Amino acid sequence: MTDPEDSTEGENDSPDDGLPKAAGAYTGSSEDGLKSVEYEQDPKTKWILFAVGFLGWYFINGSVWFLWSPNQNTLGGQGYGIILNLLLLPANGIALLIFGIIRSTRRIALGILAALALNFFISLFLGLSTNATCFIPFFIK
Repeated sequence: MTDPEDSTEGENDSPDDGLPKAAGAYTGSSEDGLKSVEYEQDPKTKWILFAVGFLGWYFINGSVWFLWSPNQNTLGGQGYGIILNLLLLPANGIALLIFGIIRSTRRIALGILAALALNFFISLFLGLSTNATCFIPFFIK
């Protein structure tokens, strides 16, 4: 007969040898009996992935705009500018969802989201400042 004190069943089955856990390391059983996997990333890796998402969004979208509309006439609200917006906006949303769903690339999705938010605030500021100058009376010197 086995002694219940010697039994380690149900406890953490992974050896704890004092080494840091790698990304995606097995951390033992969870409360419901299923094996849980923890994705631990160091802060430097988190910032690098964020920067890849943030700068990569600007690089990819800027390259697409530069290559598909070489002359300045197509960047306005007519012609290829509308078609390009109709293609890029859903593509950015789909990329954001895909990177957000995959656990190891969530920091890239956060970088993309931050780039979109920065673009939104820049366009909001430019739009408000342009409208504010239109409301200045022309007779004030």
